[in-house]
Amino acid sequence: MSFIRGASSDPIAASVSGGATITSGSTTVFTHVPPRSIANGAANFTNEASLLATEVDIFTYVKVPGVDEPYYVVNPITRALQKIGQGTTGTATYYMLHYRLSMLSGILAVPNGSGQNTGELLIGYPSTLVGTDVATETGRMKLRMYLGSVLYRRENVMVLPDIAFNGVKEFHAFKLNAAAGTDTNFEDDLDMSKANGAPVRFKYDGGNGNRSGGRNNVVDAAATISSNAASMTRKEIRDRLDESRPLIYQGSLYKASTTASSGFVKVLSNTGHLGCIDSPECIDKIAGVNVYSAYPTPLAVGTAH
Repeated sequence: MSFIRGASSDPIAASVSGGATITSGSTTVFTHVPPRSIANGAANFTNEASLLATEVDIFTYVKVPGVDEPYYVVNPITRALQKIGQGTTGTATYYMLHYRLSMLSGILAVPNGSGQNTGELLIGYPSTLVGTDVATETGRMKLRMYLGSVLYRRENVMVLPDIAFNGVKEFHAFKLNAAAGTDTNFEDDLDMSKANGAPVRFKYDGGNGNRSGGRNNVVDAAATISSNAASMTRKEIRDRLDESRPLIYQGSLYKASTTASSGFVKVLSNTGHLGCIDSPECIDKIAGVNVYSAYPTPLAVGTAH
């Protein structure tokens, strides 16, 4: 943002440059990234709280086939495949994955001009303080300026929630017990064993704080994979399911392969919100606009001539 001072009686004109222009029109998009938190390490940062950021919960399920071999999912914190469980011969096992993601919102606004009068930036002119230090024979002048904004026409501004990834806050994987295959635990009596990749939704528990009996025990135990030091209990995960009432889509699942160049082959593909994001190829996108590679890039050293 640059400021241009006109005549002494005129307001300061501020022009905003840069941004990305949408090819299908004249709309310009600017990206605001909040301050970073490196609690999970510099390579796995998340952005701190912002008025344009919210946290959302996404759930997926995977079916581990009844084959005695290990199966893997992508851990969004480490951005690498992690073993979720061992298949049991003749018996399919279901797991539910929970992602708590930080999401950024967008602002769509009509710029000033043509009588729109959407809003303006307000500036408090500098307050000047002068201090001197006799011992060091130095002086210091402090300038302080205040910026604010005012919106005159609210109808000219629209907030678009949750349009960009801003990092991962939590990740958990839960093993589901045999009740996951009982249709009475799900809306429309469509359980995971019958869904064939379609989304499912648990029936509402009606605020049963004890989570005891019947469908309340669909979650087998505490999380088998957890991004936190303290693993979530099954009561905590069922509370979140009741609060958000999510559709639970099929997630991506992998197994080891001796023929694939990557050493793994995909068994199931994501059919919901994340798309290809929960795959090794796309998981970096979940870190937002600033992405670090999970592995260092080898440096090619040539011969000097």
